[in-house]
Amino acid sequence: METKTMAPPVNVVAIGGGKGGVGKSLLSANLATGMALSGQDVILIDTDYGASNLHALLGIGHPRCGLVDFFNNNIEDPSSLLLDTGIGNL
Repeated sequence: METKTMAPPVNVVAIGGGKGGVGKSLLSANLATGMALSGQDVILIDTDYGASNLHALLGIGHPRCGLVDFFNNNIEDPSSLLLDTGIGNL
């Protein structure tokens, strides 16, 4: 009998809201950092097209490309969107 291996489960935590300035980005950055420091592999995505700021909260310079470029098919390699945060697993 052949056994098939399955990919590990992927969990998605979405944080959103219609009002600006209530702390969604700060909460997301802190939650992702805590999860990463606990040993989980975390990808944090800022989906705010007009005013993304997670990079600033993590002390990273403005990325050269982002989610808009991905959706407009301007990205050949999606892994090029991953940035080094200086935090292991994040």
